[in-house]
This record gives sequence, structure tokens and C-alpha cells, in this order.
Amino acid sequence: MRKLLVTLALSITAFTAFCQEDSLLRSFKFRIDNFRAVNFNIAGGKFNNNKATTGDDKYSSSSAGFGISYYTLKSTDKILFTSSANLNSSFSASKTDNSIEVNKYSSFSGASGYSALNKWFSTNMFTELGTTVSGNYYINKNIVSNNPIVAKNGQSQYSIAINTGIGKGRLENVTDMQNALWLYKELNTVKSLSRPLSSGELNELGRAITKGNNTRVLDFRKKTQFILKTVDDYLQQKNLIPKTDITYFTSMNDILFFAFNNLRFAGTEKYIRLTPAISGGNNNQTQNRNTDKFEHKFSSKSVALSSGFGKYMPVNLNHQNNYGASLKLSYISTDSKDNILPAVL
Repeated sequence: MRKLLVTLALSITAFTAFCQEDSLLRSFKFRIDNFRAVNFNIAGGKFNNNKATTGDDKYSSSSAGFGISYYTLKSTDKILFTSSANLNSSFSASKTDNSIEVNKYSSFSGASGYSALNKWFSTNMFTELGTTVSGNYYINKNIVSNNPIVAKNGQSQYSIAINTGIGKGRLENVTDMQNALWLYKELNTVKSLSRPLSSGELNELGRAITKGNNTRVLDFRKKTQFILKTVDDYLQQKNLIPKTDITYFTSMNDILFFAFNNLRFAGTEKYIRLTPAISGGNNNQTQNRNTDKFEHKFSSKSVALSSGFGKYMPVNLNHQNNYGASLKLSYISTDSKDNILPAVL
């Protein structure tokens, strides 16, 4: 009889914990007034200069690159807006000098892109409008000193798409609430909490993690400190931490930065979307001054109509049920043209 009662008590405790996890994950609302992030990437000044130990063979090369990306997010009860932009470029050059010939090679590439999507919510309905634009360019040139051949190759591409749609429902990002539950579970395990947290307090802990993750701090190290301090401030204000020892901080650092957390959503969304798009580009090749230049141009026009639904159901920290279906109809028209033109170098 005693074993039966113990088993029943453990089952009820586990069931209650799972129900709490399920409820908190499904009801959490990801809200940020405005978050912006800028990232710079510079790779410059790489230079190699080698000379063979025997003979007069020489090789030198250099390369450089620059990139910048921008991201912004706004999530309120009425609006969900996301946008991103990027610009990247790179340059490389090399020279091989030996007793037979001098070979010079150079290349340059550049790429840029922009995407934005805005959803407006009214009651349980939404409308959306967005765009995706991208383009890239690449050129290289190869010159051989004792040969009339000058090989050049240039490529460029672009694409533009407009995203429009209407629908019902909303998908919420519940990853921060998942982190809050993992943190609560860990702090309970190491006995760092003075008392259990209510469902409302756990929801506020998830919001504190969201605030920490989505406040712009330029220095990465300061960003880490800000996230830890924001979550710690909330727990301290609630008088949940009797002592701030190393076990408490290492547990919090491990969950907030190193826990294995896949992106998770909760909710149901039904939609109809219309996406017209155009794209195109060209490829130019020249082999030498004595032959013609080959030019290949292509373009494409398309429109896609899609409809479907998705349902995301977090059961607990370890289990998620997702399912959905969609139907897509598309029309694509392509045009391709090859030209032989007199070479101009």
C-alpha cells in the first residue's frame, strides 16, 4: 500500500510539472519594442611572399574583405516586424614569376541583400507585407606575360520578390520561456532557490531573459554581463536567492549561454500568400584580344500562390508536437540569350 501511495504521489508531481511546463510554454508572449544589431567583419592586409630556395621562382599574393550586416526586430501585440540587410566584398590578387612566364591573377566580388516582413495583427487576424532583394557581382582577370591571352570573366545576378498575405492566428517564439524553465529546474537541483516560483513569476523570468537577450550592447563581453545581471536582478528582487555563490552563477551562465536550445514556437497559423518575383543576370567571358566576347543573359519572372496552416504544440521541455500542410501553385517564365560581340579590352 505504501509503495502504491509513493508511486501515485510521484506520478501526480510529474504530471503537475509537465502541465505547468505545457501551460507556460503555450501562453508565453515574445514582446520587444525595438531591437537593433549591427555586425562588422573586416579581413584585410593578408599578404604572402615566397621565393624558391633554388632558381628564380617567386610567388606573392594578397587578399582583403569587408562585411557589414544589420538586423532589427519589433514584436508587440499589434505588429511583428523583422528586417535584415547585409553588404559583403572581397578582393584577392596573386603573381607567379618564373623563368618561363609571369602570371598575374586578380578577382573582386561583392554581394548585398535586404529583406523585411511586417505583420499587422487585429484580433486573431493578420495581414503581411514584405520584400526580399539581393544582388551579387564577381569579376576575375588572368594575364600571362608571354602569351596574348587575357582571360576575363564577369558575373552578376539580382532578384526581387514581394511578399503579401493574410491569415489567422500567431506563432510565438517561446525559446526564452524554455530557457527560464531550464534555469528554474537547474537552480532547484543545486538548491539555490529559497522557495518555488509561481507560474506568474516563471513567466516574468522568461520576460527578463527576453529583455537581456534583446537589449543592444555594443561590446560582446558587456552583452554577456548585461544578460546575467538582468536575470540576476529579477531573482534578487523577488528574494529568491539566499546566497550568490559560485554554484549559482555557473548554473545561470551554463543555462543562458551553453544549454542546447533549439528554436521553439507555440501557436497556430493559417495563411494565404501571394509572392511575385523577378530575377536575372549575365555572364561575360573574354579569352583574348583576338577572339570574340561571349555574353550570356538570363531573366525570370514568377508568381507563387500558397496556402496552408501550421500548428506548434510544446508539450514540455523535452517534447514538442508540430504538424501542418500547405499547397503551392507557381508560374515561372524564363528568358535566356547568348551574344557574340567584338571583344573590347
